[in-house]
Amino acid sequence: MLHGARASGRRSRRSSSWLASFHQGLARLADVEIVDPPQLSLVTFRARRRPGETPSAWNARNEAWMGAINARGRVILSSTLLETAEGPAFTLRACVLSFRTHRDRIDALLEDAPAALAQANDAAGRGTGGHRG
Repeated sequence: MLHGARASGRRSRRSSSWLASFHQGLARLADVEIVDPPQLSLVTFRARRRPGETPSAWNARNEAWMGAINARGRVILSSTLLETAEGPAFTLRACVLSFRTHRDRIDALLEDAPAALAQANDAAGRGTGGHRG
């Protein structure tokens, strides 16, 4: 259990490091758009929109991706709708500041995300969750 300013500061520094690691791991996924740089303890991201994909199909694919990650039971992501030029976009959120978050959960999310994205893409009828170089 954490008590006092010193422990809180250690936890905050650790969480910042985990957040940076998660951000870097996401950046290696070719089909992932990081919506904004990490802020405080939050990373917002979504699958890149495919050419010709309707906003509703894109949102459904992102919702399916989050569902596939959460169904694995190793991490639980939340979501929000963020405005784009064509309307609201379903956006996944990972928050790493919780006292229950540990490095192994970040690693689990980075392991689960590509397979879950491939699953969502397959359910949408095409594509894979490939990696960037």
